[in-house]
Amino acid sequence: MLTKETKKRIDDARDTLVGVLPLPTDQIELITIGLIYKFMDDQDEELRQSGFDEKFFKGTLKDYSWQQLMSNQISADQRVTKFINGIEQIQKATEIPLLFKEIFQNAFLKFRDGKVLQRFLDLINGFTYSHSEELGNAFEYLLKTMGSQGDNGQFRTPKNIIDFIVDVVNPLKTDTILDPACGTGGFLVSSFKHLLRTNTKGFENTRFTLNGIDEEKIYQNLGDKLTTDERKNIEKNIAGYDNTPLMVRLARVNLYLHHFNNPKIHEYNTLITDTRWKDRYDCILANPPFMTPKGGIDPHNKFRIPANRTEILFSSYILQHLNSEKGKAGFIVPEGIIFTTSVDYVNLRKWLLYEAGLWAVVSLPANVFQPYSGVKTSILFIDKEVARNRTEVLMVKIENDGFSLNTNRSEIKENDLPEALKLIELCKSNKVEFINELDTDNEFFEKIRFVHRDEFAKLDAYKSSSIAYNYCSKQFENISKLKKETNEKVIESPLKSDKYQEKFDKKKQDFFDLIGIDFIPDTNEEFNIWFDENIRENAIEFGTRLTNSEISENIKKHIESYRNFDLGFNKLTDDLDTTSKYEMVRLERLAHFKRGPFGGSLKKEIFVEKGYLVYEQYHAINNDFNFGRYFIDDAKYQEMKAFDVHTNDILISCSGTMGKIAIVPENHPEGIINQALLRLRTNDLISPIYLKKILESDNIQNKYFRNQNGVAIQNVPSVAVLKDILIPLPPIEIQNEIIDKIDKIDKKIEILESQIDELRSDIEIELNQIWI
Repeated sequence: MLTKETKKRIDDARDTLVGVLPLPTDQIELITIGLIYKFMDDQDEELRQSGFDEKFFKGTLKDYSWQQLMSNQISADQRVTKFINGIEQIQKATEIPLLFKEIFQNAFLKFRDGKVLQRFLDLINGFTYSHSEELGNAFEYLLKTMGSQGDNGQFRTPKNIIDFIVDVVNPLKTDTILDPACGTGGFLVSSFKHLLRTNTKGFENTRFTLNGIDEEKIYQNLGDKLTTDERKNIEKNIAGYDNTPLMVRLARVNLYLHHFNNPKIHEYNTLITDTRWKDRYDCILANPPFMTPKGGIDPHNKFRIPANRTEILFSSYILQHLNSEKGKAGFIVPEGIIFTTSVDYVNLRKWLLYEAGLWAVVSLPANVFQPYSGVKTSILFIDKEVARNRTEVLMVKIENDGFSLNTNRSEIKENDLPEALKLIELCKSNKVEFINELDTDNEFFEKIRFVHRDEFAKLDAYKSSSIAYNYCSKQFENISKLKKETNEKVIESPLKSDKYQEKFDKKKQDFFDLIGIDFIPDTNEEFNIWFDENIRENAIEFGTRLTNSEISENIKKHIESYRNFDLGFNKLTDDLDTTSKYEMVRLERLAHFKRGPFGGSLKKEIFVEKGYLVYEQYHAINNDFNFGRYFIDDAKYQEMKAFDVHTNDILISCSGTMGKIAIVPENHPEGIINQALLRLRTNDLISPIYLKKILESDNIQNKYFRNQNGVAIQNVPSVAVLKDILIPLPPIEIQNEIIDKIDKIDKKIEILESQIDELRSDIEIELNQIWI
């Protein structure tokens, strides 16, 4: 546990150096060197007191020990010289462990003020500890004070977020682990602690995010279930890369001070260098740099997505370096990865969803990285074994992480991480139990979605139809233009007519194949009729439901190119909400759909004065079935009986004042629906009255029948879209109870509205008396 005294000493050391080393990185580098310098000497002192030879300051280094450096027999200037020479000699020494030579490599004192150095060394000399845990805590605090490295898009990942990611991924003692952009080694330290803690008797199932375990409480027994060989293998299996020498040094020290004897931290540029490209890992954890230099990155050619954006390249690197069978990962990405529509981003998301093993996306709030950055981020979790056994992706929205979302990042009570971890682990281990858990009453479920992978690929009805229309109309425009040009050439050069016609016939066949037509429409109106009758609904079905066998492969391919695979939590539609305590059932399983006849089947000349009623929008809008304007005779009724109306049919207005709904009563006039109505005929699973109330709810009306300003949109969405509406389906008796409750509430509203009208009338009377 970090004490106030240790924290103050670190702060005082930085304050002492700020006048001669204004850059935070220079301060931290020198404090790191000072701490390790003294730690080496303290280890030697312990060995001497136990009757053993020194490990570090012996032979040529004997004159440069910490005790010699702090001697009051030398002047301030001599101390500067000895410190400089000591650092140089440690780099050259052959008798000390390689790790410490590497820590001191290329280090040097960047100032010559003896008085400042004296004050600084006195502060470092004040560190006392019986083991390295206290120094490890001090070093973690030192790294926490590290300022933003904004030019490189680097900033410290909060420890609670690191621990959360490690807890979710849950690395095992046999896993090989990598952080390809390790910075100061936070993910590697957390992974190492996780492995020790989960291999300590009595703490096997602890998770830092849930239990808040302090390693000092179990320090004496930490990792007691690991054999000597297993402990060595863990150290051998953990590796980190960074392209900055300072970060490599800090990561090595950070791991060493957390009981990791031989850190494998390599100075390596993950995106530019390919010498380690063949290495594969069971587990990759990272918060890669987000910032792309001006002009982009010039990576080597082994990336599956040859982009020049840092976040895409790092994501690609992680996915390509996981072991193919059991690879798992947790890494932070900027929000652009989630929704940006350019080709590289879309290809990455499609790869994540259908090949890479994405099984969970956790949306973090903006400002988690304050005071360094307010960037909005998400965590992507990969687990190939989990993903192989399910078709859904878990979406989680974190609104609070236990700290205020401002530059202070003060500790607060609100924290979604523990509850999120509990549900994520349940989802990973037992999908059925997880789904059952969602049926319980828990406010946190508003922040959970469990979504089929295909949902991310779906387009809305308007986009699906407009994409198909634009593609088909372009082909029609081209062939019409060519037809006109061919006819003109034939007239001009009749002797070459066969040649022109042969060339045109080939293009005509190409046109037929491209959009699945067998004639060339004469006019735009004729083309539009053909499109409406043959393509529109099929294109919408393919766009919204990803399945259709009626349209050409070229149209499908064109629609496919517009799928964005948006992974944003807020992008998910309201009707994907899994928080209902009842099963969510698609509307097509509950009702038969019939849209009124298209193509001018109901023209005025077919109407008669009396006969079978033609149901119009009027009937749905006003819920009035006693009035009729148009009728058809028996012959026409028999011809169009597929559009007939039964008691309890639901009629929905499909254009103009759209979304108005009525239920056909008993003793209604026999007849058919016109083209402005959609008829739903329910089955035994659902009450028509219950379904009507659901469809009239703000949730459904705002999503499907109104635009963003609340105004009714002009035309009903495709039948294919409405079929996909998810309806909560309780048993019939519960449906009837809900209907009764709603009716009672409606009656109360009527009474209250009547009372309001009376009060308004009283107000008018009072106001009128003023003028008397």
